[in-house]
Amino acid sequence: MNSDSRLSTFVAVLESGSFTGAALRLGVSQPAVSQCIRDLESEAGGPLLVRGRGGVSLTPLGEVFARYARRILALYGEMDEALAQGAPLPQKTELELSGGITAEVTVDEGKIQIALK
Repeated sequence: MNSDSRLSTFVAVLESGSFTGAALRLGVSQPAVSQCIRDLESEAGGPLLVRGRGGVSLTPLGEVFARYARRILALYGEMDEALAQGAPLPQKTELELSGGITAEVTVDEGKIQIALK
């Protein structure tokens, strides 16, 4: 139910090994997947993936991005499970990340907000 389609697209590219495979898996066009990855790379400040004949591989920046993308998507999954079970969500959760970084996750009117500190 709840997720970030851009992060889901990125992870689909990794798991399928190609932009075309991700597009088929997600039911979207390959150019839409390419645009999504370009947008993410622009926001991340550099290339996340190396595109080659054998598929895609992660750049060092992409490795960091992938680790966080998977964690964020896992949080969405946990939220969906909690909602399905009728359990109340905490209004604020803090996650300890690597390098002394903390992520503060809040829920406001059903929307998740993530702030890195």
